[in-house]
Amino acid sequence: MQEKLVRKEHDEIQRLIAKHEASLEMKSLELEAEIDQKHMSMEAEMETKRRDCDLREVDLHQREELIQEREQGEVLSGRASRLIDCQN
Repeated sequence: MQEKLVRKEHDEIQRLIAKHEASLEMKSLELEAEIDQKHMSMEAEMETKRRDCDLREVDLHQREELIQEREQGEVLSGRASRLIDCQN
């Protein structure tokens, strides 16, 4: 009778331990999935920021070229004006 009670307690403890381990495993898997999701989200955000940065770089480069062209045009225009003034 005593053995039967001890065995029953042991079985109940084992059942609770197994239930607890299963719960921990489920939480671990959920946490891992959440971490993976956040990682993928951050990677996507970083890629978006890289593309934005590349676009800004191209825009700045185009503006720089436009400014240089204007400066060259002003220099040439200034030279032409001086030549015209000298000829007159």
